[in-house]
Amino acid sequence: PHKNQAVFTFQDRPLVGLLDTTTQTFQTFPIPSALEDFFLDPFGRYLIGGTRRQTILHVIDLLEKRLVFQAPLPGIPHLFSAALWYDRGAFYFALPHLQKPFISLWQMYKWRWLRTIPLTSPSSFLRTHPEAPAIWADQGSDQMALIDKRTFAVTFFRPEAKKKVLHTEFSADGRLAYLSLFEQDGALLAYDAISLQRKLRLP
Repeated sequence: PHKNQAVFTFQDRPLVGLLDTTTQTFQTFPIPSALEDFFLDPFGRYLIGGTRRQTILHVIDLLEKRLVFQAPLPGIPHLFSAALWYDRGAFYFALPHLQKPFISLWQMYKWRWLRTIPLTSPSSFLRTHPEAPAIWADQGSDQMALIDKRTFAVTFFRPEAKKKVLHTEFSADGRLAYLSLFEQDGALLAYDAISLQRKLRLP
């Protein structure tokens, strides 16, 4: 959102591609490893990436076109499903890890690992919103995990017994959290992001 640019990585080549969306000119620059999964920091300067072949976090400076940080991870990260937030002067992000029943928390820009938070089963998607107090983590089951963004305390709630829920998204103002009831007779569920009161069930 900060410039007329699109960012690409290549599954089988150690390159980052930058497309100028105004002139349609395309350039690449080399990086140490091919990255197939990534997200960008809130200001669009850093690419935080990884690969399904390594349990390593890579941070690429898109302005200086170089690797600036690298660290081992406790499991293969699902970086596109990371949750980002700002609190009391610092930016943070949380990562789910494929087939691992925990998420990891990091401080952005200091690139510092903070802790691992156990869940009851692996998570696929993490989501939050600036106005929401928690990170919402699905667990491939009928139970959602909510992680407080200040205390990192975990609470659980079950929208509907024995029906899988996945992939939280928020309304633009952060007041509603939408969930997918991931069943053959599925539904779109909406909850008050603070009280957890159900506001909608759309079959």
